[in-house]
Amino acid sequence: MIENLPTFRRQQMQGPSDPDRPETAPANLTMLRLQVLEIISSVLEDQEPGKEDVQARMRLHLADNPGRPELALLAQLMDRYTPETP
Repeated sequence: MIENLPTFRRQQMQGPSDPDRPETAPANLTMLRLQVLEIISSVLEDQEPGKEDVQARMRLHLADNPGRPELALLAQLMDRYTPETP
């Protein structure tokens, strides 16, 4: 299944090698990660004008959280919905 994903998703699914991380994740965590990757991909692939700043922030969050797309998405959501954001 992971072999059929685009490179970005495949890299995020595999994550960095971590000796404390089990090689196989429970199925519910794998499904959650797939859903997170779908959301991130839809943000990055959106062709609507005016989304460049959102996409740039998403890329920064991904770079700050290599192999942890769920944390990158959480950071993106927290950026978007802080009290000072109208």
